[in-house]
Amino acid sequence: AQLSQQQSDRQKEVQGLQAKLDTTEKQLAQLQQEKQNASVKAPTPSDEQKQLQSQLAALQQQYQQSQQEYEKQRQRADKLDKELAQLTQLASSGKALAQDVSQAVKSGSPLSFPLPKTEAERDSYALGQFLATNVGTQIKIIKDAGVNILSDSLNAGLTTRLSDGQSAIGDKEMEARYRKLDEKVNQGMNMLIGKGYGKLKEKIGNRKPLKQNEGIAWFALKSVKTRLKANETVAVTVKVTALDGKVINAFSDEHLAFDQNLPPLLYEALSLTGKGGEIEGWALAQDIFEREPLPGWVPPYEVIHYQLSVK
Repeated sequence: AQLSQQQSDRQKEVQGLQAKLDTTEKQLAQLQQEKQNASVKAPTPSDEQKQLQSQLAALQQQYQQSQQEYEKQRQRADKLDKELAQLTQLASSGKALAQDVSQAVKSGSPLSFPLPKTEAERDSYALGQFLATNVGTQIKIIKDAGVNILSDSLNAGLTTRLSDGQSAIGDKEMEARYRKLDEKVNQGMNMLIGKGYGKLKEKIGNRKPLKQNEGIAWFALKSVKTRLKANETVAVTVKVTALDGKVINAFSDEHLAFDQNLPPLLYEALSLTGKGGEIEGWALAQDIFEREPLPGWVPPYEVIHYQLSVK
C-alpha cells in the first residue's frame, strides 16, 4: 500500500514537472520571438534587448534544471513500478505458500497435532521427542552405511510394534533380515570409518603435532614460552565442532584451576600450552568418545575439531 501511494505521488510530481516544462517551453518561444523582433527593430543592443537576453539565459538554465529533475522523477517512478511488481509477485507466492500449509494441516500432517497440555501429555511428548532424536541418529548412520530405508515402511514398522505388538513379517524372516541388515551396516560402517580417517589426514596434513596419542593430534595455533603449572588458575575458552562446523560443545570459564579434576581432553590440552596460548586437536569421534562426552547425534565416523584458548 505504501509503494502504491509513493507511486501515485511520484506520478503526480512527474505530471506537474511535465506541465512546468510545457510552460517553460512556451515562455522560451515567446522570449526568443521578442528577442528576434527586438533585433529587427534595433540593430544596436538596447537595454530592453539586454534584459530580454538575460531573462532568456535564466529561463534556459531553469528549463535544463527542470528537465534534469523530470528525468530523476521519471527514474524513481520506474523504480517504484518494478518494486511494486516484485511485491505483487511476492504476495502471490505468500498466498500460495499459505494455501500449501493450510492443505498440509488439513491432510493430517504433524502441524495439526494438538499441543500437549496436561503433565502426562507433556511427559509423553518429551519422551517421544527424545526417542525420535536417538532413533533418528541411528537411522542416519544406517542410511550413511548404504542401506536403503523407506520412510513409509519404517514408520509402519514402528507404529504397529508400539501400538499392538503385531508384525506383518514372521519372526524367522525378521531375524534373518535383521542379521543381513546388521552385516550391511557393519560393512558400510567400516567404509565410513575409513573415509573419516581420510578426512582427518587431510586436516592434519604434514604438520608436526605437539602430541599425538589415543587417537587425537594436538597442534599449537599460538605458541607460548611457559606452560601452565599445576593448580594455576586461568581463563579458558573451549569450542568443539564437527567437520561441517556444527557446534558439539562450547563453553568458557574465567577462573579455571588446572588440576587432575578436569575432563581428560581439557586437561591434556591445557598441559600443552600456557597463558596467551591457543591449541587445537583433531580426532575421529570413535577414538575420543570415552574421554570426551559427545551427544548422540554425533556418529563414530565424524571428524572432531577441539579448539582451546587460554588467557
